[in-house]
Amino acid sequence: MKAKGEKNVETGFKAVPDGYHMVEFQEGIDLFKDESGSPKQTDKGENQWIFKVTVNEPDEDYNGSQIQKYIVENDGGEKQIAHILANAGLEDKFNEKFPGDRSYFEPAIMAALKTKLPGTSCKVKTVQNKKGFANIVGWYERSYKPEKEEAKGDKKDAKKSTAKGEAPAEKAKGGDDWD
Repeated sequence: MKAKGEKNVETGFKAVPDGYHMVEFQEGIDLFKDESGSPKQTDKGENQWIFKVTVNEPDEDYNGSQIQKYIVENDGGEKQIAHILANAGLEDKFNEKFPGDRSYFEPAIMAALKTKLPGTSCKVKTVQNKKGFANIVGWYERSYKPEKEEAKGDKKDAKKSTAKGEAPAEKAKGGDDWD
């Protein structure tokens, strides 16, 4: 068999708690689409893009949980992508490759995002919504160390999180093979 079962195991959705988490960007940056496969737009007619990250905290039971960030194709979305690239260490490379006052939503730039961002990492700050899903509310460099009181959802977790909140010394993967 391809998989081996475990005894006394829980499966299913693992909620990512409020706090700061190391994440890795995944493949699959794409327009948010409706059931028919057409781009689903906001009430203002703006496209929405889905950026996927996976929690990379091996000592936590929610390790591997996926969080999706919806980014609207407008000025606020431009800032979100700029924040993502700055904290994933790719902003300078994008500015060199695409100089001038350009939109991240241009097809050539979105194509580069789809290939260069997956495999890179940063920290995010999450807050759970009423349905228990994690919303990304902040983007941070891998080396960012939050204040103890705000590291995780409660003070008990804060000490544990801050102690292991340091980024690995290795260079972030992904995004290094520019033409």
